[in-house]
Amino acid sequence: MIGIILLGGTGSRLKPFTNYTNKHLLPIYMLPMFYYPMSFLIEIGVTSFILVINKQDQNIFYEILGNGESLGLNINYRIQERPEGIPSAIFEALKIKKNFDDDIFVSLGDNILISSDTVQYIKSNKFDKNKALNLLFYVSNPSQFGVVDFKKGPLIIEKPKIPPSNYAVTGFYYYPNKFLDKIGKIEPSKRMETEVTDLNNILLKENKMNFYKIKRGSLWTDAGSFNDFQSSSNYMETIFKMQGLLYGCIDEICYRKGLISLDQYKKRINDHYGLTSDIGSYLYSTIED
Repeated sequence: MIGIILLGGTGSRLKPFTNYTNKHLLPIYMLPMFYYPMSFLIEIGVTSFILVINKQDQNIFYEILGNGESLGLNINYRIQERPEGIPSAIFEALKIKKNFDDDIFVSLGDNILISSDTVQYIKSNKFDKNKALNLLFYVSNPSQFGVVDFKKGPLIIEKPKIPPSNYAVTGFYYYPNKFLDKIGKIEPSKRMETEVTDLNNILLKENKMNFYKIKRGSLWTDAGSFNDFQSSSNYMETIFKMQGLLYGCIDEICYRKGLISLDQYKKRINDHYGLTSDIGSYLYSTIED
């Protein structure tokens, strides 16, 4: 299974800051925003990635991650020339291999998910890899999201004025390889973008997609707006102050999962963070732990 993380786009909701930098590089507490979705994918067992990025950002992302070797990962990059929708960005990632024969787990780069029950579900035999998977999260403001109407279909409805449920579609999608041919066939909407909701509704209509309702006690947020950006950072800070634990740190996760050795971990800390930074000090403390 290959993880595809979508890190392009304009970040219009976070302007003016995104006039100067990619929104996925903005900090959620101590870590870049994109670390959080990437850490979730690593937790469920993904070690090979394709990052879809803007051309002007490629040197920055490569400086942070390289080809993934320092983390025990395999990372490739694809340039997104224009923001034309999620299916178009996924389709661009698939071009990296002439004969793409892997299943994919897609994540939007501004989605944060902290959920041990979801990780356990995906790693268990309850997870049906023959069907696509959409992760759902119960929200108090469903009219701001794509939500599921379980009585009609089921069907995903984008930002309904009268929501049929409180279950929002998150920015995490699993697609088996046998369904990937559908991605390139999605027609642009009135917004002149291909819509992931159209893709998912096709799979639902054909009974080729399952849902998983993320359980209570988990955190999911789309950090692409100012309110959610700030609240996500505050949440991570609170957890760190209360428990001394830092969620979303790909370096620590790769070390704990045995993807890199202790020497490689120390080198990564020294080369990338330094010993005097807060994150560097935290990572060194995890060695003794």
